[in-house]
Amino acid sequence: MRVFCSDLDTQEPNIGAEITTEPRINDRIRTPQIRLINYTGEQVGVVDIEAALAMADEIGLDLVEIAPEANPPVCKIMDFGKYKYQEAQKAREARQNQTHIVVKEVRIDTKDRKSRLRDKALSSREVPQRWRQGEDHDEVPWP
Repeated sequence: MRVFCSDLDTQEPNIGAEITTEPRINDRIRTPQIRLINYTGEQVGVVDIEAALAMADEIGLDLVEIAPEANPPVCKIMDFGKYKYQEAQKAREARQNQTHIVVKEVRIDTKDRKSRLRDKALSSREVPQRWRQGEDHDEVPWP
């Protein structure tokens, strides 16, 4: 079906459309020519999009746009499901390797006696040791 400019004026705008950050694959790549990398990692060169899609279809893999800002865009023939899985694993591992800094405070009142201050100081030293043992404390009861 051909779309004319007059038809575009009468169509409703795409309200609430979701913006994806995923790379474009197969038919969603809109440029006429691309720089192609085959599934083994070798650079094929600049080819037409139809030829690249035919090559990917012949192998049974997807054509994935990996560098859309380049001129012409760089696309690679790969298994897109495997690629998404590997990216999710990398993101999960990066989250696990993050260091979490937790700052706890000790409230000291002016009416506290020396013995109470000593107890709070000793307790504040013990708290991190208890956390290292695997106990989860949101609030530490003070003696």
